Amino acid sequence: MKKILFFLLFLPLFCFSQNQGNKWYFGYMKALDFNSGSPPIPITGGQIIPLPQDINWYIHNEGTATISDDLGNLLFYSEGQHVWNRNNQVMPNGNSLMGCYSSTTSSFIIPVPLSNRFFYLFTTDGLENNLLNGLRYSKIDMCLDGGNGDVIINEKNILLLDTVSEKLTGVNHPNGRDIWLIAHKHYSDAFYAYLITPNGITDTVITHIGSIYGPSVWQAQGQMKASPNGKKIASLISNNGVPNGAILDFNDSTGVISNLINLTSISDEYSLEFSPDNSKLYTWGLDGFFQFDLNAVTEAGINASKTTVTSGGGIPLGIQLGPDGIIYTALGTAILYPNLPAASCGYTAGYLSISASTDFPSFISSFNYHNKQCDCSIEFIGEEIDNTKMKVYPNPAKDNITIEAPQQAIIEISSIEGQIIKRLKTKDNKTNIDISDLTSGVYIIRAQTNEGIATKKFIKE
Repeated sequence: MKKILFFLLFLPLFCFSQNQGNKWYFGYMKALDFNSGSPPIPITGGQIIPLPQDINWYIHNEGTATISDDLGNLLFYSEGQHVWNRNNQVMPNGNSLMGCYSSTTSSFIIPVPLSNRFFYLFTTDGLENNLLNGLRYSKIDMCLDGGNGDVIINEKNILLLDTVSEKLTGVNHPNGRDIWLIAHKHYSDAFYAYLITPNGITDTVITHIGSIYGPSVWQAQGQMKASPNGKKIASLISNNGVPNGAILDFNDSTGVISNLINLTSISDEYSLEFSPDNSKLYTWGLDGFFQFDLNAVTEAGINASKTTVTSGGGIPLGIQLGPDGIIYTALGTAILYPNLPAASCGYTAGYLSISASTDFPSFISSFNYHNKQCDCSIEFIGEEIDNTKMKVYPNPAKDNITIEAPQQAIIEISSIEGQIIKRLKTKDNKTNIDISDLTSGVYIIRAQTNEGIATKKFIKE
């Protein structure tokens, strides 16, 4: 009966999981492989090693990031200062990234929308460096270095925001294409939401809400996560006797953050994670592992719902929802049924045969990635070009349309609201597409060629 219950509880998450989060590389040269199911299998070869740097007692790698293709094959990973390819070798230009090995979220990977070739690697600095390097990005081209990937030299360590806290998270836009990156400026109450589109970072939404993160760099620590459905964000300020936490609503269409709920009942929690069904929030700190019931709705109700999963815990470490719907802790313990109340959530010691140094890799909420295997012979991303280079006829059309482009292209048909309906790759410059299954209305066609991107509207009768 337990097996049936487990399947039913996590079926919605499995619908989104697409294998891009199936390889985890993290500190002390450790790694896990989820491709064979749960629990994940330890694998060797990881190159993330302790870096003592400024202070000899803080010898761990805290934040890491890993990305695979849709078959679960490793592409690359990072700890914020280096990026390693699928062969566990540092990529060309993959040294001297300006993140920090001990930042809570030292690195975060987002595929360029509509591309299987290009990726953004975002990095944050750590308190050891007084957050001086801020939030930066480097762009990776998987078609370079013989298909093993290369950091593009003139798009490396590009500054987005100075003096950010050690926190990043990512949410998919409801148009099914674009992605939000969310950060928090330090010494400020400002959340920054960056909209990432096929044409780059096209919008920045700033929301001033909640506490000022500070008063020192020590309060830069603590995880920030988005719920799997992308509708909520939770954030913790940890360390130095200034406990603070909040749950907020996130508008995944506009990037606006609202409806602050202060977690007044936390003590010194460092890490947090949402349940797969978005109904629970888990936190971990010096005093233990806890669950909040988000269905309690109000600030008073949510704080009153705090329930102990297990007491104690020592130094607070990271927790991460896996692609299998299980929440894993850096001590190797797990929450097998995180949708259920604390007494039934299935906290299990020793579920993993290895533990993390401090934390596991960070991922886009719900593991809803769209990148597939990279085919460098037909993968093109570029700027908008003259739309007269593409023809669409007949227009209006009822059953079929013909698209003519200068050369082979990646064709995308989306609704006027931006929801992707069809996507295909052409073999020549003239393609016939069946649109009989579309409802009547206005649609957008985008054609990506090696010259750039052309856009046209057409009407389905």
